[in-house]
Amino acid sequence: MHIAKLPHSYTGYSEVNSPWQTLRNNSAKASFSPVGITPPKKNRERTAARYITGMLALTVASAAAMFAFILSRVL
Repeated sequence: MHIAKLPHSYTGYSEVNSPWQTLRNNSAKASFSPVGITPPKKNRERTAARYITGMLALTVASAAAMFAFILSRVL
């Protein structure tokens, strides 16, 4: 049994990749980058988002504390 394929205009599928798809595909193929960003496990997206947000907040707070410390020593 042969199933006929619809033209691209009917399926909404485009042969042209978006810039993000091209970037993702090219970065996945790069030989100089052995480490990549892996998506979180299923049903762990919220935990991953909280972890990333916490690390970002900790980094910003640490930078602000170092700046305040250095500024207090200089003045």
